[in-house]
Amino acid sequence: MVDDQPYFEVSVYADYTQPPMADPTTGQMAMYMTRPLRIGKSNAVGVLAGQLDTGTLAEIMTERTGLGESGETYLVGLENNHLWTPSRFAGYEMMRAYHSQALTGRSEAQGPERLL
Repeated sequence: MVDDQPYFEVSVYADYTQPPMADPTTGQMAMYMTRPLRIGKSNAVGVLAGQLDTGTLAEIMTERTGLGESGETYLVGLENNHLWTPSRFAGYEMMRAYHSQALTGRSEAQGPERLL
């Protein structure tokens, strides 16, 4: 059901782009753009939601031109520090929290998280 998705409630009032989130069925990154459906100027009667193609984003982020042997780019979620695009190095799983001084302003990882 769409009405139990995190983007639904806010989408009844305005256009919305959902930050990256883990799709509950696949565990993969998912993003949605939504807009309320109205009849005239009435309250919303529904929400139109479209899933964005995050594969293209992953392709862009894993492009290595000019990064040398050890360089890479990746996106990290603001809410939980999960990797949202794949690392080119083994051992860095998506959907796991990572911390670094650049990400958190601290030099030590908290708990079981890894330093990037």
